[in-house]
Amino acid sequence: MSGIEERIPAPAESDWTQEQRDAVREIASGPRGALIGPFKPMLHSPFLMERLQRTGEFIRWHSEMPDKIRA
Repeated sequence: MSGIEERIPAPAESDWTQEQRDAVREIASGPRGALIGPFKPMLHSPFLMERLQRTGEFIRWHSEMPDKIRA
């Protein structure tokens, strides 16, 4: 664990709400393939987590920005 995950630990999986489970499923089924990085602590707000994930997904994999900027 490092950085933000140390300051804001993710909730234990056994305590997840249905909204949290749905948000994890959406992220894990996309190009990322897993719940990684800042998304773990964002489980405290699955609504925000889903929207930020969609924004990042668009910028990284669907925008027309040069690879040098997107990576």
